[in-house]
Amino acid sequence: ERESEYTNREVKAAKTARKLHRRLGYPLQQDFKKLLSDGYFTNSPVTVEDAQRALRIYGPLPELLRGKSKYTTPEVVPNTKVELLPSYILHEHRKVLLAVDFFSINGNISLHLKSNKIHFR
Repeated sequence: ERESEYTNREVKAAKTARKLHRRLGYPLQQDFKKLLSDGYFTNSPVTVEDAQRALRIYGPLPELLRGKSKYTTPEVVPNTKVELLPSYILHEHRKVLLAVDFFSINGNISLHLKSNKIHFR
């Protein structure tokens, strides 16, 4: 880490700033700096420089990045051509009742289909 580039006192002040940032519920970095510069906290040893130093030493808070990430729209799946069933299959299996179930095993999602006429899984 970059702690070796700073004195022990500066590293301790950066850790205190990081702890205060967490206790406040992870406000945005610029909002946190504004609170510190406006003197919002009375008798607080944390300064704006300590907050900037904490950002340089430890990087941005992972909780802050995770919570503020924007949703990205998934890619559109192109339409696929529907193949018609051969007439002899269609004639025999005109009315088929399907039971559909999704399940997950170790995070792998699967689809399970079962019909009342076609006994194939």
